[in-house]
Amino acid sequence: EEHPTLRERYRVLRSANLDGKRDQNSLILVDRGFFDENSAKDVTPKVMQGMEMDGTFIAAGDLLVVTVRDNLDRRWLLASFHGDSNGLSTEPALQAILRVSASTFPNHLFLAGLDANTYSVAPDGFCNDVQRFCGFLRTHNARSSWGEDA
Repeated sequence: EEHPTLRERYRVLRSANLDGKRDQNSLILVDRGFFDENSAKDVTPKVMQGMEMDGTFIAAGDLLVVTVRDNLDRRWLLASFHGDSNGLSTEPALQAILRVSASTFPNHLFLAGLDANTYSVAPDGFCNDVQRFCGFLRTHNARSSWGEDA
C-alpha cells in the first residue's frame, strides 16, 4: 500500500482478523480498473463457520474470502489461503470455500490463490502431495494454473 504505483492500481483487501506475530496473512489485490473496489465484502467468517464444524483449524489471517463486482457487473468470489499445515488444511479449506460458493454464491465466478503446501513426494503421512491434491481438484471440477498433474 505504501508503493505509489501499486496503491494507484490496486486496492489491498485484508481480513479484519490478521495475525501480527506470524506475519503470514492472506491478502487479495484487486485491480481498481477492473473491479468495483467499493463492492468488496469480506465473507471469510461464513467459510470459517463451516470449517469449524468440520473440525478443521487454521490460524488467524490464513484465509481471506471476499465477494466483489467487476466493471461489467459480474460477481466474483475471490479467495486467498496460506496455511502452515504441511498442506493438510488446504483441501478442507478449499472444500469449505466451495461449499459456501455453491450454497450462497452460486452466480459468482470463483478464483482462488492458494499456497497449497503440497510436496512432489510427500515425505510421510503428515504432508499432502501434489498428485493427491490434483485428484481433489478434479473431483471438484477445479483447475490449477500449474496444470492437471502439477
